[in-house]
Amino acid sequence: MGLFRFIGRLFKLILTLGVVLVALLALAGGLSENFKEFVDTGSENDHHGDYSYLFKDGNSGSSDGSSGDNTRVDPAPSFAAIIQLTKERNHQRVDVESDNYVFDYVYRDVANRGTKMKWGNRKLSIDNINDRFGLPPDFFKRSFSSEEEIREIAERGYFKVQNNTASPDYNRMIHISRNITRPIYEMIMKKVGSDASYQKPIDELLKFCQDIPYKIPADLYNNKQTGGIFPPSLALTKGYADCDTKAVLFASVLLHNPRYKIVFVTIPGHLFLAIKGVPKPYQKYVTYRGEKYILCEPTGPARLAFGKDGFSNYTINKIEPAKGYYN
Repeated sequence: MGLFRFIGRLFKLILTLGVVLVALLALAGGLSENFKEFVDTGSENDHHGDYSYLFKDGNSGSSDGSSGDNTRVDPAPSFAAIIQLTKERNHQRVDVESDNYVFDYVYRDVANRGTKMKWGNRKLSIDNINDRFGLPPDFFKRSFSSEEEIREIAERGYFKVQNNTASPDYNRMIHISRNITRPIYEMIMKKVGSDASYQKPIDELLKFCQDIPYKIPADLYNNKQTGGIFPPSLALTKGYADCDTKAVLFASVLLHNPRYKIVFVTIPGHLFLAIKGVPKPYQKYVTYRGEKYILCEPTGPARLAFGKDGFSNYTINKIEPAKGYYN
């Protein structure tokens, strides 16, 4: 009798394990289908790769959406961001829908596959930044009552004054762009995976920036002096950028992840980035405060890999740390 009870219990155990195994296989099959939906190069339907993330950023400033500086930084809009593979050619398109700018960008990813990003930002927030940007056309000819007045006017347009010289304030431009570039960061991470290696998000973001058409901003925009740069808001709405504009755009996206430390590297006639890390034998780097920073060239149109640059010899004029959102 004891033998029959043992056999009966053993049978129930085997049956239970079989049910659990079938459930696990079904779950794995579902995950595989979700992954296949993203990597299928032929899929261009909008529901493929639709990542309606709408993440809430717990560190986005005060509850009213202000950033702490005089420029209001509104929360990200309730707009479904989409990232998917596509057969479309590269393009940078911007439309206005209701109160949002809707961005439709296509670039070639690391594997040279067409990748579409589509997202929205509040129009008012972007327009406020774009309207404030720049120096008055007579800034360098006008007589000012004090040095404080000079600084105030420069800072109002996202410039800074040091040693009687006005120059673009890269870190201020990063700060005011936080919610504007947040969707791009989230889409990059959705594509490479939240558990991606240190380099994968860098590689993907490099291709996104390098494929934005290269063009130097005009000296005047909205009757203000640009200093030859656009903040990320203007670069994205205009659909073009030059070296320093792309450097600021790249940094403003990647710095949503506090693991990355970035510096701006200025050489004669050019600006690029370097990111703190352990360089591989084939990667170039600069040393800043005793630590190694791997070269990062987002300018394009050459699709240079992380750790590569387009110059054989150059003199570094300045290395300036990029201040992230969490330090």
